[in-house]
Amino acid sequence: MMDRGYLTLQGLAVEPPRGVSVLPVALASVAPPPLDRHNAVYLGMVLAGVGFLLPYNSFIIAVDYFQDKYPGSTIIFDMSLVYILSAFGSVLLNNMLVEVLSMNIRICIGYAISFSVLMFITVFEVWLDVLPKEDAYRIILLSISLLAVGCTVQQSSFYGYTSMLPTRYTQAVMAGESAAGFIISVSRILTKTLIEDIHTNTMYFFGLSLMIVVACIFSYSHISESDFVSYYIQICQPSKGILTMRPGDTPMITTPTRINENSERENSNTSNGEGPSITDYVEVDLDDSRPIFGPSCQLGDDGGMPAIQIFKESPNRLKKLYSDIKGGLQDRWTIVRIIWPYMLAIALAYFVTLCLFPGIESEITSCSLQSWMPILVMAVFNLSDLIGKILAALPYKWSRPELVLVSISRVLLIPLMLFCATPRAQPLISNEGYSLVISAALGMSNGIFGSVPMMLAPTKVDETQKELAGNIMTLSYSMGLTVGSAVAYGLDEFIGPSLERQCP
Repeated sequence: MMDRGYLTLQGLAVEPPRGVSVLPVALASVAPPPLDRHNAVYLGMVLAGVGFLLPYNSFIIAVDYFQDKYPGSTIIFDMSLVYILSAFGSVLLNNMLVEVLSMNIRICIGYAISFSVLMFITVFEVWLDVLPKEDAYRIILLSISLLAVGCTVQQSSFYGYTSMLPTRYTQAVMAGESAAGFIISVSRILTKTLIEDIHTNTMYFFGLSLMIVVACIFSYSHISESDFVSYYIQICQPSKGILTMRPGDTPMITTPTRINENSERENSNTSNGEGPSITDYVEVDLDDSRPIFGPSCQLGDDGGMPAIQIFKESPNRLKKLYSDIKGGLQDRWTIVRIIWPYMLAIALAYFVTLCLFPGIESEITSCSLQSWMPILVMAVFNLSDLIGKILAALPYKWSRPELVLVSISRVLLIPLMLFCATPRAQPLISNEGYSLVISAALGMSNGIFGSVPMMLAPTKVDETQKELAGNIMTLSYSMGLTVGSAVAYGLDEFIGPSLERQCP
């Protein structure tokens, strides 16, 4: 018996169901994995990470524009919370759709939504400035909500995607997330430096963001068709021809027989005119026309045919739906029991980060740097976060307790960052250099301990569970983001209302 209650029939002669294409086992071969030439797939995954977080980062890094347009408001906090809440719902939706819609469809839908929203805000809010003044604030938040749906569907799907690839490709996506923040920070610094008018430089800033997203879309369309990606996806996903029997279903089994490549069948099925049994064959991917073994196949002890999973659809659709839902929940619970320390570690890491970034960091002021201060603090965070994501690839074996304890210890950064912003009139830590150092520590630790759990968790489960493990980790990540973003409002209340005139 198999772990999830499926029955594995090894070497049994069964009749192939109609519509299943099969090939003789002699034609099947297991090819070595293709090479990632010139690290093209790795770089493509970095761009994937850039593509799904850059639109949101474009709004956050344009903090000077939005604070100038909506003075005295909590717009950065509001955008962060709306994005995180919408993202959390999107992760739940993506986890339900992971077995309904293909990864490619989910990713393409995500790109279409995020690009359309970014284009809408760029044209109608920043360039033409035609949104009604009384409704513009709400329209921006609604746009952020839609943007979160598109970006998070991509993010969750890409983590499931890279969970089926070697570990370094998960690190590539997470490095891309940090690169998105760093790239957009550099873009904002350049546009603000070169163009004095805040409306004009913001228009060019969002225009550059759109161009980068387009480049990421083209990159994904290229790597998704590569032999390297196709090879690992086929290993980890059940093949289209696999036959599965759940408990309570009726198997379609003829007289059992053992089969070896060089031996004759002891059963008389052929002589009775029934034709060869399904165990003489290997399933064929109908889209690829290449013979492959299903990932759950197990070779017999005598070198015979792989084990075959057999399923006959129940005539009761409601019963089958219930069985599928129950089986899906059982699968997820099995994975959670294995990877829960990694789920806890990543949730804690992002909880601390969202308590402070971008909300509290945007409230740190400087009389000498003025509107540059929040931009520079966020730029330092994004650069440090990128460095941390790169360091996460170093071959150090983190234990589960270590990851959890270090993630908990990051809570100490919360009071340190608060001291840089409170009290508003005269912060306890008023030196800009200290604020930048604390922001760097927050970013560096976020880069490392926000990546390592995501990289390690899929390695602890079976090949066919890797995509689901990646999606479950994204759900934990989103829970940390959601709670941290909500707590940030309380911290904002703690530091008090904004001052109309803080500097002499």
